Amino acid sequence: MRVPPPAVPEDRLDGWRQVESSVEHPFDAGLVRVTAHTVVYENATFAERLPRRPGATPIRRFFFASRLRLAPKPPASRTLFRLVADRSMAGFETKLRERGFLAVDRASERRFDVRGTEARLAGYDARTRVGGAVVGVRGWLAAWPTDARGEFLLAGGAYPTNVAEDDSMGVDAGRSPSLADAFDPERFREELFALIRATR
Repeated sequence: MRVPPPAVPEDRLDGWRQVESSVEHPFDAGLVRVTAHTVVYENATFAERLPRRPGATPIRRFFFASRLRLAPKPPASRTLFRLVADRSMAGFETKLRERGFLAVDRASERRFDVRGTEARLAGYDARTRVGGAVVGVRGWLAAWPTDARGEFLLAGGAYPTNVAEDDSMGVDAGRSPSLADAFDPERFREELFALIRATR
């Protein structure tokens, strides 16, 4: 089944670069097969502003969007939406771990308005090791139905929030003001939410 890519807000992606475009079958739901076309962007401007640390794991801000289509197309229902959202959230946790994030935890879940459509929004806490530091990460995933039968959109991403002062994962984290000064989690969240809301 052909699934077009989601329409992302190109005018808001200055300083971002597309690093992935893929079509896959993220999960099946009984007799219904799900096909997803996903695009992933990383913020190149943010990466360029980070202090250079030879051999250190890179820290990335990323944004992604997916268009999901179900076949055969089932009638819309809250049960179907809940199933798609639950499976997508579990899949996002797996993707975060695959990108090298540690201690991934779904910390919150709430309703989220996307241009008048009610979405489900999940927030995730995670960590990553960067040289001798442990960096806190915040991830978000929103899922909502489109007007097309059997179609859903996902959008989200993740960004660093802080440099840990103590080591709760067996790493001598220490304090790194030069690294922490590059983080602006409130702005990162606002920019990510704007990208999510503009995805179509």
